[in-house]
Amino acid sequence: MFDKRNDSIECTVDECRYHCKDDDYCTLNKIKVVKNDIMAENQEATDCGSFEMK
Repeated sequence: MFDKRNDSIECTVDECRYHCKDDDYCTLNKIKVVKNDIMAENQEATDCGSFEMK
């Protein structure tokens, strides 16, 4: 079901349900990026809100 990579979304989180099995890409059509702090001032303050554990 989620095996076709989306060339627009690179991803190295192979623990995610939506990670492409063959490449470091996501298989979703779109993702939701969320922030962990009131104000995101660096990369660590954001996450992929579409992540689901395999």
